[in-house]
Formats: sequence, structure tokens, C-alpha cells
Amino acid sequence: MDKLIEILISWFPMLLLVAVWIYFTRQMRGKSGKSLQELHLELVEEQRRHNASLEALLARMDERLAAIVKS
Repeated sequence: MDKLIEILISWFPMLLLVAVWIYFTRQMRGKSGKSLQELHLELVEEQRRHNASLEALLARMDERLAAIVKS
């Protein structure tokens, strides 16, 4: 019986760390219920859209500048 209690006491800190880790990962999902990976993917897609619009703007500016230089 003493051996069982010693084992439980020795494993208690590890079990506590696992419980705290599970608690924080659930809290980090936020109210939207999305995981961190889903939120990260949304940010990456938003950045790609932003980059595409900037590339289109730069292409238009390049065309206008080339037209000005030719004239």
C-alpha cells in the first residue's frame, strides 16, 4: 500500500502539468471554437489575398510609369 501511495505522489506533478496543459489549450480556442491551426490558416490566407492585391497595384503602377516614360 505504501508503494502505491509513493507512486501516486511521484506522478502527481506530471499529471498536474498535463491537466494544466489541457486546460490552457482549451482556453486558447477562444469563443469561436476554432483551433490555433485554423486561426493560423485564416491569417495566412488573409496575407495571401493582401499580397495579391499589392502585386496587382504594383503592376498597374509599373504600366503607368512605363507609359509616362515612353511619352
